[in-house]
Amino acid sequence: MHPLPDPSAQPSASPNDVPASPGVASSNQPEPTGNPLKKASDKKGGRPAKDPQEKLTKVTMYVSPRVYVRLYEGAGVLEVTISEFAGGLVEGLLTRRKVKFPKRSHLTLAQENQLTQLAGGVNNLNQLARAANRDGYAVAALEVEKVCDELRGLLSKMARL
Repeated sequence: MHPLPDPSAQPSASPNDVPASPGVASSNQPEPTGNPLKKASDKKGGRPAKDPQEKLTKVTMYVSPRVYVRLYEGAGVLEVTISEFAGGLVEGLLTRRKVKFPKRSHLTLAQENQLTQLAGGVNNLNQLARAANRDGYAVAALEVEKVCDELRGLLSKMARL
């Protein structure tokens, strides 16, 4: 058998390689990217890192068909997935506490979308109220009327469903 090459060993220079002059980048060396003074902890924006205790770990388990049917039926009653149901059972056994499962929404997708639009409109109206208090009511009056008309339309559309 041949020995594996040592990854820490430097490749030998070939006769075609020309040593780089100071201040001149060599053609066979990659350009450094990013700011070398910036640390990874200086990263701005983006989603904050999760606390390690909040992260979920995947566990695969095999059960008999009889147990699967019981898990399936129990999950259906509580309107949760089989994974959530089985995880809750295991957590309850390990902590010896009753586990509460999240409540599922009984709204249709259209109703959820309309509620999202309504919440956005109410948020917009709140921002206009702040602007009116700051800049004067005459400035925000037209915008407030327009947002109120949109909210009336959304509310009447939701009442028909």
